[in-house]
Amino acid sequence: MRQTSVGLDNEIPVQRIGRAFAALIQDEPAVQQFWVRQHCGWVELWLLTEPIDRSIERHLYGTVSHLYEQFPEAAIRLHLINPRLYEAMDLETIIPQDAESVPLH
Repeated sequence: MRQTSVGLDNEIPVQRIGRAFAALIQDEPAVQQFWVRQHCGWVELWLLTEPIDRSIERHLYGTVSHLYEQFPEAAIRLHLINPRLYEAMDLETIIPQDAESVPLH
């Protein structure tokens, strides 16, 4: 796990990392919505899926490694929101208010 703070404000726009991740996941049928934000030196990716099993979860988490290839200096966290794991799901409380929606297509 990377714990370095990166100067993403000027070097790598968070939106650029978000678009790169969107390109990696856009053809995944289970993916529904995606948000990105910078928080405490991290780029946080928030991904809403259909109810999925653990093998698809692992695959989606694995796509983050491709981002590290493109942006090796970035500290990236993926938050996978799988409705299968929530009894009641309120996206307004799960997704941070400052997270920006990223188009998938």
